[in-house]
Amino acid sequence: MHLLNIRRCIFLIVADNSIIKDLFMIRHYSLFLLIIIFSIILSISKISAQNQYFFDIYTTRALELASEFRFEKAREQVNISKSLNSKANIPIWVENYIDFIYLLNSEDDKQYQNLKNSKKIRLKWLESGDQNSPYYRYCLGHFHFQWAIIHLKFKDYYTAFKEANTAYRLLEKNYRLYPQFPPSLSALGVLHVFVGSVPDQYNWIKNLLGYKGTVEQGLSELETALEESMQNNDLFWLEKETVFYLSFIYINLDKGKEKSLSFRNKYLSQKDIELEKLDPIQAFAFSKVSLFTGRNDEVIRILRSRKFYPDQTEFTFLDYLLANAYQNKLSDSCLIYYDKYLSYPTVKNFKKSSLQRKAWQYLIKEDREEYYLLMKQVLKTGQEEVDADKQAHFAATKGIIPNVLLLKSRLLFDGGYYNQALNLLLENKDKLNTLPIIEQTEYHYRLGRIYDETHNLVMAKLEYHKAIELGKALPQYYAANASLMMAMIYEKQHQYPLARHHYKMCMDMPFEEYRNSITQKAKIGMERTKKMK
Repeated sequence: MHLLNIRRCIFLIVADNSIIKDLFMIRHYSLFLLIIIFSIILSISKISAQNQYFFDIYTTRALELASEFRFEKAREQVNISKSLNSKANIPIWVENYIDFIYLLNSEDDKQYQNLKNSKKIRLKWLESGDQNSPYYRYCLGHFHFQWAIIHLKFKDYYTAFKEANTAYRLLEKNYRLYPQFPPSLSALGVLHVFVGSVPDQYNWIKNLLGYKGTVEQGLSELETALEESMQNNDLFWLEKETVFYLSFIYINLDKGKEKSLSFRNKYLSQKDIELEKLDPIQAFAFSKVSLFTGRNDEVIRILRSRKFYPDQTEFTFLDYLLANAYQNKLSDSCLIYYDKYLSYPTVKNFKKSSLQRKAWQYLIKEDREEYYLLMKQVLKTGQEEVDADKQAHFAATKGIIPNVLLLKSRLLFDGGYYNQALNLLLENKDKLNTLPIIEQTEYHYRLGRIYDETHNLVMAKLEYHKAIELGKALPQYYAANASLMMAMIYEKQHQYPLARHHYKMCMDMPFEEYRNSITQKAKIGMERTKKMK
């Protein structure tokens, strides 16, 4: 069968099942900001003598305003540029970029339907550009990539797949034609990380479509792009977006806490930047690193001090992050920010999680009546797209009431307050035998996580093993994540067969909570260690 026909068959096959959803949900909500910065790659450079690809002061300013979530002023600047440069492609691309960020932030269904009508007109304009410019396929590739993410966000998985496929072809061809074009290296780095993260059961699609790339390859390309951009002042725009890519990837693909933190701190030092007064996207990236590395007070400091403009649209997800950070301190201040996040009318993701977390806070306050009321609301609010919302819905459906002791320990651990979390567990060890099997599993898992983070690996492995044995058949995530953590310990100790054994054990367990993110990390670990003895 001709390769083109094979590809058409694949499109017909996947149109009626969940494969495309699974592929794209690998790294759920956090793709939001990753792709925003991905779009900036085309922004503020002095790029081409062709009028079609000239960034004037208005499109440059529009991109700056859009990255600050000041959408109305950004659109005003684009309209000025369009009136002055009737043959230019860049204002059209920037206009799409502004709408792209707006849709991902707002999750507004009505605006999504309205803006889809502009898509064909903009695409036709971009296709009329100078095909001899490296920015021709680059602009088109980013346009299709943006729309892939938009369609994914609004659950049009088949169209999202087609758009992503087109973007991949355009960017790969552009790199072959212009291998010394630095932005291509950064863009392909992100795509290669994504391709390398595709679960094994979908490799047949990847192979038939000719997708190639690994996580390590993508990281290497991004690191090279960052190094080159930092040595060239004209590529400052490429530097900013690549910093975001790497921050995101180190966190979500388990490159390591030490790596993500040292990367961030080295960059801040080189640029002489403080953690206060960051723009919204920087605040998101660097606060995520802080949260990932157990620096909860730093998260609050970054998010509370971030830049804010009177005409700025709220960056909705930052309120959810700030609420989580306050809850990690067991502070009732979290309720203020959960309420604020829940008040955004068009936002759908993380609403179930916000209600569940509000319920937790009331449970900690010993208000069980409010806890039950909030958990009932979980069932009829938001949607089940991201793992946090799926877990919240699962808990509400099953009528699960967390053990308050274990809940407090979890939250303190998430905030990096390890000594407090450990003391809380050890002081109540005598109650362990009276707990249900689920809570015994969680107890050992929590101890394992604390010992792991405080570098007591002997005790960590002991507690992880207990959690695995007790919970390997449960739908909760404790045993699976314990197996994942054990695998990582063995990998660091160069005991690769044991690491692979535990990565596979993690993927094979029948757990339901946080399944996407946990099994994805295990898959990447298997890839990392498969050739090591």
